Amino acid sequence: VGLAAAITLQALTSNYLLVATAFAMTAAGIVRSDEWLGARQRRVLALLLVAAAIASAALIPFLLPYLHAQRDQGLIRSLQAVAVYQGSWRDYLTTGSRLHYDAWSVRFWVGMRAALFPGIIATLLAGVALVTGHAWRDRAQRLWLAVGLAGLLLSFGTRTPGYVWLYYLVPLLQGIRAPVRFGYLVLVAVAAL
Repeated sequence: VGLAAAITLQALTSNYLLVATAFAMTAAGIVRSDEWLGARQRRVLALLLVAAAIASAALIPFLLPYLHAQRDQGLIRSLQAVAVYQGSWRDYLTTGSRLHYDAWSVRFWVGMRAALFPGIIATLLAGVALVTGHAWRDRAQRLWLAVGLAGLLLSFGTRTPGYVWLYYLVPLLQGIRAPVRFGYLVLVAVAAL
């Protein structure tokens, strides 16, 4: 019930957060599959299905108008539109912070879509978690690493192999005009790591 409530509240905030949450939870589920496969599989899957059913029941009244607009009016973001607002490596070197902007970030500002540089200290600390292996061994850190990697890959939009396939497979992704915003999952993951 708590998971269903959290997903519902996050999804009601925006379509971007609904889709980002779905991909973040998928990445987390993949890297922590040992917790829901095996002896506990039935119980965990049953609980996840209950959470999905509750969240779906709460969200369907809000999502149906989007589905109708998508189907009846053709209201989708084309892959060409997505390509305009997909991320690049420059976005991850760009910041609006006065400290970093004047020192070096200004040269990356042109052509960027979002300022996604998490800061030097945060990047160094997340790097320590990676280099020491904690991000791979610790289950919570492994979850955040997966969420960050999913956000990074999705932020590059059509440049990412498989993005076009996901675009057609996941209808909600067709409402995302700026995949660069998936980069915010990277910022959250860096902060958590």
